[in-house]
Amino acid sequence: MSRSIRLRFLFLVVAVAGVRATASAEYYDETGYYDSFGTASVQTLGDSSDIQEYTGSGWIYYEQTVDGTRWRFDLDDCNAIVGCVGYYKPRPALVSSSSSDVAIPSHLGGCPVVRLADSALSGCSGLTSITIPDSVTSIGKNAFSGCDSLFDTSTIPGVRVVDGWAVGHESTLVGELDLTGVRGIGDYAFSDCSGLTAITISDGVTSIGGYAFSDCSGLTAVTIPNGVTSIGDHAFSGCSGLTSITISDGVTSIGDSAFSGCSGLTSVTIPDSVTSIGDSAFSGCSGLTSVTISDGVTSIGDSAFSGCSGL
Repeated sequence: MSRSIRLRFLFLVVAVAGVRATASAEYYDETGYYDSFGTASVQTLGDSSDIQEYTGSGWIYYEQTVDGTRWRFDLDDCNAIVGCVGYYKPRPALVSSSSSDVAIPSHLGGCPVVRLADSALSGCSGLTSITIPDSVTSIGKNAFSGCDSLFDTSTIPGVRVVDGWAVGHESTLVGELDLTGVRGIGDYAFSDCSGLTAITISDGVTSIGGYAFSDCSGLTAVTIPNGVTSIGDHAFSGCSGLTSITISDGVTSIGDSAFSGCSGLTSVTIPDSVTSIGDSAFSGCSGLTSVTISDGVTSIGDSAFSGCSGL
């Protein structure tokens, strides 16, 4: 049964630094179904009373108050991810705020904020403005779902832009898409836009999210500019119409299945800047007859070129 992970504390003992307390955790789905996963352990971290760690059976997350706004986040090797994945759905990132105009901190838990998780701010309809720090390199699927007041749709007609990030689209996109002025492309931003035939990605873009252009079967050519450092998992998977891709110097990693199923590609050159090629990155590219891989590549994932029958 699908359950939301709205967390309610029935009992809470405020923890002092280094000392754990317990809280009973309840979870409800949309129909009011109740389940309990037992007891959450709450610990105040370090000397700051603003940061708490919540731990349960198989899950852990953190909360911190910054400038009147309380944030929920995960930590991964001292990279902070705003919002976090629960048992069945992501836990919302915004716990409480004293303002409808918020700024995502550049650091949480003493670590740089690098990602907004899937559905991180979904349903926060009261927000009117948000600032995304430069430290963020990826934004998950539906991160701003239902936050209509945040979307700028006039700068690039039909495209939902939030503080310079293209995170989705409002209408069927056809023909050429010019993303000049965008600084990042979120996960699934243009997935299944089969009517797109060409895209312009400006040098200001630093990352292309997972599934960002997946199944855009009408695309025929793509140039990844110098500013981009990473191409997300499945970013262009299923773009069967692609006959040409140019990967500029600056890209360091090509994600899992990034170009899988791009059967129209005939040749690919991997520049010196790339160090890793993900699992199945070019799998199913049956039209490939030539691949040039630079000496800079130190890691090639499993099945990276499987199904490339022309090689």
